[in-house]
Amino acid sequence: MKMLKTTLITTALLATSPLFANTSVNATADIKTEQPSILHNVTQGVKDTAHKAGHGIQNTAVKVDHGVEKGVDKTRTVTKNAWENTKDFSAEKSQAVENKAKKVKDATVKKADQTKTYASEKWQKGKDAVSSHSGDAHVNGKTNVELNTPAAKANVGISTEAGIGHSK
Repeated sequence: MKMLKTTLITTALLATSPLFANTSVNATADIKTEQPSILHNVTQGVKDTAHKAGHGIQNTAVKVDHGVEKGVDKTRTVTKNAWENTKDFSAEKSQAVENKAKKVKDATVKKADQTKTYASEKWQKGKDAVSSHSGDAHVNGKTNVELNTPAAKANVGISTEAGIGHSK
């Protein structure tokens, strides 16, 4: 924004400077004397000098005018190029942001699907573990205990066999 303001102000100043520089100088000298030879030469010298000064100022004004026009054209070109570059840069960045957003969205959807699949598999495994299919369990056990005391001897033995069956 600063560059745009600077460009506009510079262009305005440069465009108006030929109006100020376009000046014309008219110098006249009227000297009348009775001795025309010396004063005539002075008069002619003053007229020539004034004439040359007027042409010099006018040539300078023309050069300034051409310089200003060249500067305005250059400023116009630089401003136009800067504007085009800004538009191109904005379009590129917009496209890059759009592409990145699409990648993030796709990655998020993919991760959500993976999480959903993983959770579903774990849920099914847990469900299967809790509600088992038909199965049998058998337990066999023998226990033998001997007790020796000075008063008596005892020998006790237990044998156990158990079976559990379940069908769905």
